[in-house]
Amino acid sequence: MSLQDLRVFKLSTELYDECQKLRIPYHLKSQLSRASSSIALNIAEGTGKRTHKDQRRFFYNAYGSTKETIAILTLAKITSPKLLDLADHTAASLYNLIHTKVPPLRTKQAVTPPSRTKCANPKISSPVKVILAVHSLVQIWVKQGEAIETHLSALIERRRSLNPKMS
Repeated sequence: MSLQDLRVFKLSTELYDECQKLRIPYHLKSQLSRASSSIALNIAEGTGKRTHKDQRRFFYNAYGSTKETIAILTLAKITSPKLLDLADHTAASLYNLIHTKVPPLRTKQAVTPPSRTKCANPKISSPVKVILAVHSLVQIWVKQGEAIETHLSALIERRRSLNPKMS
């Protein structure tokens, strides 16, 4: 999984871009720029952490920056439904990321399948192992939103790298 594949990161960068286009007083513009950029930067730093506890700390910071961004938009009397919806969607996505018990998010280099997906029977063929691994992942992450997309993508990418003919 790359950072650009993470939906909440895409939302945060889109929010930053939209905030940069606004024409508001300098003192608010400066603070808005720092707050909106802090969202994406904290998400990026959080995904680089090894434990869920460490990641959540940075996701909390990103959530706080999202709330700060919303407050600045309110002070500046920005009423654009698109921008306010984008900010609310970003905050909601971060809230879900913080409050779901997701295994640590990792970059492509650090992604390893959970030990449960290893097949104890060496006689089972590779396609069956993949199906068993996918089934295990679905059971583990069925209620965890983005995590299922991330881990399944990583599993498929890893499988493709091991067997180029599968593409």
